[in-house]
Amino acid sequence: MNFSERLNELMAESNLTPSDLIKKLNLENLSTIYVWKSGKSLPRVENLISLANLFDCSLDYLLGRTNNYEKISCKKVVPFDIQLNKILKNKNITKYKLMKNCNFTKGHINSWFNLKSYPTPDNTIKLADFLGVSADYLVGRI
Repeated sequence: MNFSERLNELMAESNLTPSDLIKKLNLENLSTIYVWKSGKSLPRVENLISLANLFDCSLDYLLGRTNNYEKISCKKVVPFDIQLNKILKNKNITKYKLMKNCNFTKGHINSWFNLKSYPTPDNTIKLADFLGVSADYLVGRI
């Protein structure tokens, strides 16, 4: 199951309309929800985290990386740069090795470590796969 299918399923199970969802996520544009529901684009990671919190599920479940629903109540979020540094240190992987093995640019790496941006959802999945961790753990959602 992909993200849009999962989102539609979770919204139906929770009896949420796109209007309800936009209010709960504090978004401005209703068309954003319809674009996500149709599968034309993925939300930014910040919005994925908000969705996972709203539906009490893992990012991996929301993104379709697993079909196992586990209720996850996020107690805190560790800043992404700190969490990524911790994972790299524990796995003995340098930023250079990460960049080369995943085909990321130096700009990507620098923006993540300077907290200018989260990776895109696709890059989050690529990072989690390469590092052998869940998307939740990667983004510091613990």
